[in-house]
Amino acid sequence: MENITARHDFIAQQPNEDAFELTIEIGAPYQDAKYPGEWLCPCAITPIYTKLLPARSDSSLQSLCLAICLVYTLASDFIKKGGTIRYDDGSDAALGAIFGQGPFIPIAPE
Repeated sequence: MENITARHDFIAQQPNEDAFELTIEIGAPYQDAKYPGEWLCPCAITPIYTKLLPARSDSSLQSLCLAICLVYTLASDFIKKGGTIRYDDGSDAALGAIFGQGPFIPIAPE
């Protein structure tokens, strides 16, 4: 993937299988040359999801958010199916916290 905006390496394991390095990457949004006004944002979870289609929108911000949402959903599904995703130190990766799924502080109007 070119122009990586964000990347993190984890250790993943499926039940009764050896652990392996899992890399989550989000690319930079870019305009689609074929369809003006459309934005694409690549993402990958290597080695389990390496051929994902880029997230598509008419907004660079939304395509980025959709790509982030996609990798969060797929990584969460990996865990729901019995897999584990851990940091290098062996602690569980807190996907909800990483992907902003925790409590939010409302912004009061001025």
